[in-house]
Amino acid sequence: MQRSASSASHRWLKKHVFTARLKSLPPAHKWFGLAIVLLALFLLYTALFLTGVMLFPTLHLEQWLLHRPLAGIDCVFHQWKRFGEVPWSLVFTFIIGMGCLWLGYRRRVLPYLFLLMLLCVGSEVLGKHIFPQPVPISLERGMANLGCQQMSESSSLALKSKLILGMWWVAPPSPAWRIRQTHISANTPFTLDEVATAYGYPGGHAIRWMFLGLILSWLVWSCAVYEHP
Repeated sequence: MQRSASSASHRWLKKHVFTARLKSLPPAHKWFGLAIVLLALFLLYTALFLTGVMLFPTLHLEQWLLHRPLAGIDCVFHQWKRFGEVPWSLVFTFIIGMGCLWLGYRRRVLPYLFLLMLLCVGSEVLGKHIFPQPVPISLERGMANLGCQQMSESSSLALKSKLILGMWWVAPPSPAWRIRQTHISANTPFTLDEVATAYGYPGGHAIRWMFLGLILSWLVWSCAVYEHP
C-alpha cells in the first residue's frame, strides 16, 4: 500500500514538474511547438498518402460530393479560391509583415516571412511532381464541373465582385449537359482500369493559408496579451 502511494506521488510530482516547465516556456517557444506539431501531422499524413491507403477513401468522398446539385455557391467558392493562389498569398504575407513592423518587430521579419512563404510554394511544387494520384476518368469529368465552369476570365468584374461577397444567387446556372455529366459520374462505379494522373497533393492553398493563419493567430494572441496582461 505504501509502495502504491509512493508511486502515485512520484507520478504526480513528475506531472507537476512538466506542467511547471511548460508554463515557464516563452510564448514564442509554445507557438513554435504548435508549428512543429502541425508539421508532424503533415508528414504523418504524407506517409499515409504514400502507402495508398487514402486513395479509395478519397475517391469515394469525391464521388459522394457529386451527388449534391450544382449550385451558385460553387461559383462563390471558385472566386474565394483565388485568394489562396500564390500572388494573393504574397500580398497577404506583405500585409502581415507590415503588421509585424507596426507592432514593433524587427525589419528582418519581413524577408523571413517571404522566405517561409516561398518554402511553402516550393514544397507544393516539389510534392506535386513526386506524388501522383490516379483518378478514374469518369470521376474526373464530374469533379471538374464543381469548379464553376460556366464562369470564365471574360466574365464581368461586377459579377465576380458579387460572388466574392457571397451573393451566390447571381451566379450563372450550370448548363444542362454539365448537370447530366455530373449525375453520371456520381452514379457510375469507378475502377482504376482507365485513369488520369492528377497532381493535387499537397494542396498549396491549404499550406499557404495554414502558414498565414498561424502567423496571424500569433499576432492576434500577442496583441490580446499586451492589451490584457
